[in-house]
Amino acid sequence: MGDTVISLKCPNCGASVARDAAKCEYCGSPLIIKSYADIKPLSLPERNKYLAFFAGRMQSDGAVSSSLSTAICMMSLGVYDKARSVLEKVVESGVLDADCYFYLAVSMLGGKKAFLLTRKAAGEVENYINAAIGIEDKALYYLFYAYLSYDFFERKGLNCRYGYRELARTAAQRGLGETEAACLFELMRVKNPVEGLI
Repeated sequence: MGDTVISLKCPNCGASVARDAAKCEYCGSPLIIKSYADIKPLSLPERNKYLAFFAGRMQSDGAVSSSLSTAICMMSLGVYDKARSVLEKVVESGVLDADCYFYLAVSMLGGKKAFLLTRKAAGEVENYINAAIGIEDKALYYLFYAYLSYDFFERKGLNCRYGYRELARTAAQRGLGETEAACLFELMRVKNPVEGLI
């Protein structure tokens, strides 16, 4: 997914913006949502405004960036099932965007603990996070995988491809930041059980 701005207007205030700008020069809001950290500082009404904006863009342009932005906005509002639907369509289209696979895996938890997944669903989540890692090697992906490995597989005494300690160490070695980790667990609406390992 490219870093280009998909609109010449700010999704928040509607001001005209430069094509290569990352933030609106008038209100300071992000012009595209690439992660939960981008939308975290926004108020609930602003998040709803962003959702409407990107959902409209997604319908008109079908761009991966519009779909991903829409899904992240949905998850930030607790609408995980619709975010999952949006991301499944992107993944089914054959797009190889690591963030789409990653956020699809996150959306499949539905804002609940991984422990509550069925074995089949946990396997699907594991496949999507492995696909994301296979496309792009990001610390955040390993942290999510460490959480899944611990909260579902370890707690239930099931085998996982990788142990949660190993995955947490890999996340740390890849340069995982505290803010990035906190944002992930805030988006998932669960406590970080592997925090002491990083």
